[in-house]
Amino acid sequence: MTSKHRVAIVGLGMALAPHLRGLEGLDRRVALAARYTPSPAQRAAFADRHPWPLADDHLGPASAAASSRQ
Repeated sequence: MTSKHRVAIVGLGMALAPHLRGLEGLDRRVALAARYTPSPAQRAAFADRHPWPLADDHLGPASAAASSRQ
């Protein structure tokens, strides 16, 4: 069995939904590793709607508050 490619999504705006649908269709080959947007409001809205991990900045992991929503 081969390992999955880990993918991060940068930007959680209008194009997010079609990109997520496409990546979810590849779930046997792709792991959604993290999502990021510079907007704290968009990060919070995403965390309220989705179980996937977020990043608080482009280099680091999500905060404990965002991670607890998973």
